[in-house]
Amino acid sequence: MREFPNRECKVSDASNIIYRPLSLDSRQIRIAYITKGSLSDPLEATLLRTSLDALPSYEALSYVWGKDQSVGKLTLNGHCIDITPNLQGALVQLRSSTEDRLIWIDAICINQEDPKERSKQVQLMREIYSNARRVIVWLGEEAKDTKAGVGFLKALEVHPSPKEHAADVLRTAPSDLTAMLNGIGELLLNRPYWNRLWIVQEVMCAKDLVV
Repeated sequence: MREFPNRECKVSDASNIIYRPLSLDSRQIRIAYITKGSLSDPLEATLLRTSLDALPSYEALSYVWGKDQSVGKLTLNGHCIDITPNLQGALVQLRSSTEDRLIWIDAICINQEDPKERSKQVQLMREIYSNARRVIVWLGEEAKDTKAGVGFLKALEVHPSPKEHAADVLRTAPSDLTAMLNGIGELLLNRPYWNRLWIVQEVMCAKDLVV
């Protein structure tokens, strides 16, 4: 199992302190400032309460929570909370080393202990994703052949004739062909992300999408 930072923090049962109530009759949401840091620094974030009618520039994360028990840690508004390993892996990779990053993330921007708030926020999710300047798709941690597969897909993206390039690669059978095909298959077929029904809304609403 991958080692995560923040293992030493003690989880606080303080959702009523972490989450200032949102008005259920308004279009209020929260967005998380992910504190800048290196890969090894503890994860920290603070919540910004705002409105869909007066939004700052922000990104939105599209990911899968995962079935693993919560073992990741995040210090949120000064209190340590559990998050899933997949989310912690995403935050470790997405965190900037030079500036705080403003991202909407359902697991931490919605008070999951408040059913009424959760229901209201779900109704607003289409607007949340459509108003984000960019939607980030997180497929999960890198697997053995991920780099080879991603490298091939990126080459196709910039090549003036993708079909010809793909045919040339298959015809010449480079030494890493098996790794490329395994990496593509693993990314597109074996990731739990693709089993989520919500991805249709999250991806289709995006102004700009990055994987």
